[in-house]
Amino acid sequence: HKGLDLMLKGFHKYLENGGEGQLELIGDGSDRGALTALAEELKIQNKVIFHGKKFGKDKFDLLHGMDIFLHTSRMEGFPTAVLEAAALKKPCITSEATNMNRYIEKYNAGFILEKNTPEEIAEKMKTAANGHQEKSLLQLGENAHRMVAEVFDWEIIAKQLVEEYTA
Repeated sequence: HKGLDLMLKGFHKYLENGGEGQLELIGDGSDRGALTALAEELKIQNKVIFHGKKFGKDKFDLLHGMDIFLHTSRMEGFPTAVLEAAALKKPCITSEATNMNRYIEKYNAGFILEKNTPEEIAEKMKTAANGHQEKSLLQLGENAHRMVAEVFDWEIIAKQLVEEYTA
């Protein structure tokens, strides 16, 4: 349900269309073997890094080194990984199923996938790569950080809950 197959296929299309870079995946699951096989089938295995499970400083060090965070879930509850990346000033590319698109759009904190397809994923990757070259990703990252601070801070959320229950 995380849409990692879509991500790999989108990355493949991005590379086919002249894109450059690498895709780094953090985490492990039962589909890792299938995803590794898909990367080999698409002949992108030398451009994809499977880091496996990472926690704490190791995970944040990896996120810090990335230019953009991509989340292509087909279904999602509350995408903590998106918030972690945004808090680290990483612009995000998100699918509608992440429930983050309205915030990403409102804060201009990245790019939203109208359709969670390999073609659109490749298109947004190209847009992000252009933003990286033009240095505009830095502002999107600042906006992502502001989004987390203004909307997803636990003190703000707690205050809103108290106000809601006491109204």
